[in-house]
Amino acid sequence: MKEKCQFCGGTVEKKTVSLDLWRKEKLYVFKNVPAKVCEQCGEKYFSSKIYSLIDKLLKEKSKPDETMVVPVMSLKRFTDEAEAVS
Repeated sequence: MKEKCQFCGGTVEKKTVSLDLWRKEKLYVFKNVPAKVCEQCGEKYFSSKIYSLIDKLLKEKSKPDETMVVPVMSLKRFTDEAEAVS
């Protein structure tokens, strides 16, 4: 029997995904993470072993395999304009 999503009832399949995680104003990107993913809504489920491994890597301040530049854009000027119109 196929596993069902707790949120939408869709079918959950095993996949390898990326996980973006914010900790103390830092963004960490984990690649090749085993997960169960809902085919309908995209909700991701991770095992306690995966969470423990991620926690260990962060606590040990492990050297990353790579780094990347992430563009940051603010919508402040747009939200100010939108709120003025509303």
